[in-house]
Amino acid sequence: MKHVIIGNGIAGLSAAETIRQNRGQDEILVISNEKSPPYWRASLSKYITGVISQEKMSMKPEGWFEKLRIQQKSAKVEKIQSDQKKLEVTIEGEKQEISFDRLCIATGAQPNRLSIPGNDLPQVHLFRSMDDADALLKGLDEAKQMVVIGGGVLGMEA
Repeated sequence: MKHVIIGNGIAGLSAAETIRQNRGQDEILVISNEKSPPYWRASLSKYITGVISQEKMSMKPEGWFEKLRIQQKSAKVEKIQSDQKKLEVTIEGEKQEISFDRLCIATGAQPNRLSIPGNDLPQVHLFRSMDDADALLKGLDEAKQMVVIGGGVLGMEA
């Protein structure tokens, strides 16, 4: 049986680990649209302030995926065809199909850009991923002040 998990955060990796514990011979694939290894998302605020390095944010030790025989792919899921048990994904610009027997969607929340003038200015950033944090860091040296809109964990810590 092939299990596909969309999302490599704590929910996705916990699902993968639980499947492995209960279904030792099944195939497990974790798909994420991020290129970085799984990290503690809640630590992004500490990362942008320099309290911890990107290396220290790693959620699982090196070799964890191999030890548990869990495959990983960096891909953007474009479409779920549940009736055919297939995903349409883009991997490095190339469209592909991935089949599954069971699908778990563990993507978490997504930030929303406000529908207001100026929301697309280069100094306006979303703050949800490692890529978002890196983009934010590039502009911090020039910033005189910062405004945070949002009351989630990352917004409050920021």
